[in-house]
Amino acid sequence: MTEGASLSSSRATLCERLHELQKCVEAKDRLIERQCIGIQKLEHQVVVLRAERDALLRDIDRLCLQLEVIDLQRLSNGR
Repeated sequence: MTEGASLSSSRATLCERLHELQKCVEAKDRLIERQCIGIQKLEHQVVVLRAERDALLRDIDRLCLQLEVIDLQRLSNGR
């Protein structure tokens, strides 16, 4: 094999490898994009769930206060 043919073969091999690496990077970019979308959806769900939790905690506080008022009224009426 001549030096020119060897260089041409090496160049072709490097170009093939570069093409493979580019395809790999593109595939990883697509995977990262899908994962980012998934993370954004999960973050939205966390916001919704926190709001629901906060509303439930407020309801619990309100109900506890109502029970305390009822207990105080019973004590007051029992005297």
